[in-house]
Amino acid sequence: MGQNFQMPNTNFDKYSYTSNITGGVDAWKYTKSATSVDLTMKANTYYGVKTYYYQARLEKKEGGKWVWKQIQNGYFKYSVTKVFPLKQMTAGSYRMRVLSRTKSSGDWVYEHVTDPFVVER
Repeated sequence: MGQNFQMPNTNFDKYSYTSNITGGVDAWKYTKSATSVDLTMKANTYYGVKTYYYQARLEKKEGGKWVWKQIQNGYFKYSVTKVFPLKQMTAGSYRMRVLSRTKSSGDWVYEHVTDPFVVER
């Protein structure tokens, strides 16, 4: 885990006063031998420690539109890493989209999206 590349940007939202979480995936290209996409998210604790609820979606570009392939829901206070298996995924352009909020129910308040990354099969 944890390769840093200049292009494309596989991270979302640098820390700011308005961003509630930051994060990103562990690579910009997943070869045929890759087994998962690992998404790590960290809380912005500038305004104190809160519980962040999220819906993380692994999306694939199909016919010019982004279509979700896997969804994971959960919550965390400081950081979390979620593993998205690639076993059933086909080759193509993917991205990670994360919706988040600080309440356990209601509308999603924040949206975080990585740049597209490549999955080979």
